[in-house]
Amino acid sequence: DGTLLPRPYGTPPVHPLLSDGPCLEPLVRLLRCGTTVVGVTGSRLATHQVRFVDAIPRELRSNVMLAVETGRLLYRAKPDGSLVQDTALDKELQDVSAWDGEMVAALVEIGRAALVRFYSELGEQMDRGHGPLLDLVAEGSSLAFLRQLPRTADALHPPVTDD
Repeated sequence: DGTLLPRPYGTPPVHPLLSDGPCLEPLVRLLRCGTTVVGVTGSRLATHQVRFVDAIPRELRSNVMLAVETGRLLYRAKPDGSLVQDTALDKELQDVSAWDGEMVAALVEIGRAALVRFYSELGEQMDRGHGPLLDLVAEGSSLAFLRQLPRTADALHPPVTDD
């Protein structure tokens, strides 16, 4: 949430679809080039089947995998575009223990620090009027929306979802 998919909002929570944000078109272009896309979420399949997979054209879903429940279950698309669980992953994971809360918290902090650094550096480059990150989010590009986030609470306090 907040990466490829627009962040949930409201009460009760509204979970926007991939098609509600800026990432669907670039993702479809990647899929048309033959790229394999793996979505990873802490959420259940039902949540991201609707939000993520169903937004992708059926004929392109063969290159889409969705790992749900923090990667515990992996789903692949069948030729008709529907999802089926990849049971080979189940066999690989049966002897793997989950990370403890301390490890997860440390990884979340690393990710948050990276996001804060990205937005801080992007803000500095916006002030200067040039820089590689600014080039990455050029006006008119599908990533131009990122120019709105430097120095905001969203950029400095990235959320962690746990549905």
